[in-house]
Amino acid sequence: MMSAIPLMIMLVGNDDDRALVTEIYLKYRKLMFAIAMRIVQDPHVAEDMVMAAIAEMIDNIEILREISCFRMRSYVATIIRNDSIDYVRKRNRHNQHSFLPTDETFFDNVASESEMDDTILQNAEMDVLREALSRLPENERLLLTMKYVDESSDKEIAAILHIGQDSVRVYLSRARKYLLALFKEVEEHG
Repeated sequence: MMSAIPLMIMLVGNDDDRALVTEIYLKYRKLMFAIAMRIVQDPHVAEDMVMAAIAEMIDNIEILREISCFRMRSYVATIIRNDSIDYVRKRNRHNQHSFLPTDETFFDNVASESEMDDTILQNAEMDVLREALSRLPENERLLLTMKYVDESSDKEIAAILHIGQDSVRVYLSRARKYLLALFKEVEEHG
């Protein structure tokens, strides 16, 4: 499988664009290859699919810049999945003797695998959230747990912690911001 930065990325003229595409490639190349491999069932073609997806991302760099880090994994998985399915459909149209089935059951299986990919992505995001929560100071973790796990109202939290309801809202806002910062840190750096 690919390890070096592809030449097409190195040829991107703008330094910021090149850095963004390089970061995406390094972070998601294994995921992209795995998704493509499951669909095209050929490692060489799967590598080509990854390169095609990277080329598509380079062509749509403005869209990449708009996607939040939380949605990037899903966006990348969708591009590689769609490109790979399109490739198999075109190949099957041109080659009546393809080793892959041409009936819709194959594509139904791919669709159910895309649901599995979504589940894998959600589980990965939950792992990042758990790690971020574990790094949160105890007071903030307790406050967020009371609000979102125990579903306590601001009034109930205020009574338990012996503070005003307005203070609960302020503390919750700060805790959410801190958790979001930790989430981004864990997602980017582990």
